Amino acid sequence: MNSYSMRLACVGAVIGVLTLSAAALGGRKEPVKKNPDPAPVVRRAEDSAAAQTLSFRPSEEEAAEVFAPGFLLALHTDPAASWSDLTVSGPEGSVPDPVDPDGDGDAALGPLIPGRYTLRRAGKVLGEFVLNENASVAIATGRLWTDGEVLYLEDFLPTEAELRLILEDRGYYGFSLVGEDGMARGGSVFIPDDARYDDGEVFLRTLRFPGLPAGKYTVCSRGRPVAEIETREGEVTSVELRLGRE
Repeated sequence: MNSYSMRLACVGAVIGVLTLSAAALGGRKEPVKKNPDPAPVVRRAEDSAAAQTLSFRPSEEEAAEVFAPGFLLALHTDPAASWSDLTVSGPEGSVPDPVDPDGDGDAALGPLIPGRYTLRRAGKVLGEFVLNENASVAIATGRLWTDGEVLYLEDFLPTEAELRLILEDRGYYGFSLVGEDGMARGGSVFIPDDARYDDGEVFLRTLRFPGLPAGKYTVCSRGRPVAEIETREGEVTSVELRLGRE
């Protein structure tokens, strides 16, 4: 082999080595670094947030204790009667609170949260009442009656008048029962704008007046008499009224 041929062979060998090296380098793949699955991280963050939320969420009892408003309710009793050992107990059998009327028969109950309450004398139930969230009294039974604002305790057996109302329109309906002695006792019904009709496209409601002395009463609404009712001792006497828009 002459010198020229030997030089060509060397050049070819060098080129071949370079080509193989380039091929080897180009063919080798670096391992791809994958990002970690974000789901476990997100789940851990959500679990942590939920745990923090739960740890700062008050129980229903704590929330009621913190946010429930308290109201003072006026009680009027017959000052000629003896009302010693009176107590009032609230929802869920709470500890009874003593009630001590003054010389005029007046006392303040509370502060009370909305709910049903029982008034007792020496452990014997005299009556129950329901305090609404707007501080009004909606229902009173036994020897208790109410005008919606003041609670009255009478020293006689319960007697009750009941108005069975058929109301043709939404809105406010006020009523009063006027006795032969001229004393008036009031009550009201409110039908909100979004109230749905009962059967017959009317609103059926019942308004009760507990604790009434037996006797004759004139039922008035909107400043005029609409019915007569006569209550009997220890009974519930009912009258039906149909009222619409004037």
